[in-house]
Amino acid sequence: MVIIGSRPAKETELGPLEGKVLFEGTDVVNTGTRKGRGIIFAGAGRGFYIKDLEIVARLNHQFKGFLLILPDVFFSQVAGRPAVELTHFSNAAAVIEIQRKREKPQFFGLQPTVDHTRGRGGDHFTQLTNSRDILFLGVAPNDYDPEPEDILGPLSAKKGSFIGIWDVDFKVVNTPKEGRVELLSEVVVPEHSFKEPELTHWQSEMGDLGYSLLESKEFLEAGEALLQMSEAMRHILNQPHLGFEAFAGIDRLQKEQIESLQKAINVVLKNIYMLGSYDDFIRLEKHYVPEADFPLEEYLKEFLKRLSTTTKNR
Repeated sequence: MVIIGSRPAKETELGPLEGKVLFEGTDVVNTGTRKGRGIIFAGAGRGFYIKDLEIVARLNHQFKGFLLILPDVFFSQVAGRPAVELTHFSNAAAVIEIQRKREKPQFFGLQPTVDHTRGRGGDHFTQLTNSRDILFLGVAPNDYDPEPEDILGPLSAKKGSFIGIWDVDFKVVNTPKEGRVELLSEVVVPEHSFKEPELTHWQSEMGDLGYSLLESKEFLEAGEALLQMSEAMRHILNQPHLGFEAFAGIDRLQKEQIESLQKAINVVLKNIYMLGSYDDFIRLEKHYVPEADFPLEEYLKEFLKRLSTTTKNR
């Protein structure tokens, strides 16, 4: 029994269950109990992209006490060294290695060159760090076991190509012979409908248009407002968060910043027709989504509302 979902776990030296079991395994390094919040899974959906590790390193720099899940292929040798390094998990509470049996290589340019099964993954982990407070657990799921994503449920956010993030409380227990990961709460999924790819597109589009309008005296104010909003959205996109938050940091703005943004948003709303995505939406709306609102316009109005609320609450 390795990944058992919500089924009851047998009573072992791991102690009584507090939540829902995500993983169980016997390949352990370091003992003890760690609790934290936030699960980062690089390789979700059995996808693989080595560039995702650059994002994992940035997340590791921003957060502490999270759980990192990696497929064994990330621990394998690339040009004589493992793809994963201490910079990817130095602030993690625990690292889970999913060890799969492979009869032949499955990835171009990268294939497991270290036997991570039968307790070997833990030996490899100790070559990357001698830290005693980061728990390691290697798990070897059977073909009939549910995927971790099936147990975790809806994503809180998605990064890179195959990085899934779940905003959830967890507990990891390691004894000398076995380990277990439990989910202690429900996953927090953002309620708003604005997605990170949308904001990324709008931020870039407004910045490009803003720069082009600076060359025209007639639309200079519009250009400056678009650039200001583009910069504000860039700041939101760069906020450290486990789950994407489309209005992150608004509550920390100073009074002068709020007033300036309110003015800029109103100018952008008056000139929103200049954006190519607005033109595309209007043409699409006539044929497929009548009476719908342009998502960026909806976002900017919600932005104004939140700025006003922030001012009133001070």
